[in-house]
Amino acid sequence: MIAAAGFLIGLVALSIEPLFGSGFAIAGGLVLACGLFLYAILHGGAALLHCSAEILAALQRDARSESAEQHR
Repeated sequence: MIAAAGFLIGLVALSIEPLFGSGFAIAGGLVLACGLFLYAILHGGAALLHCSAEILAALQRDARSESAEQHR
């Protein structure tokens, strides 16, 4: 959400740059870059957590199947 807001603010600042001067282009570019950076961090973190959960679930299934085989 924060990254999307930064992205939109950056786009707006870049689009109104011709009206107000180059200061808006610099500020808009920085905000746009920060928004994209935050998006990449948050998206990558979520993907990493999802993969970790899948790996842990697979390990638990393996441990249960080995335990069941040992009890036979």
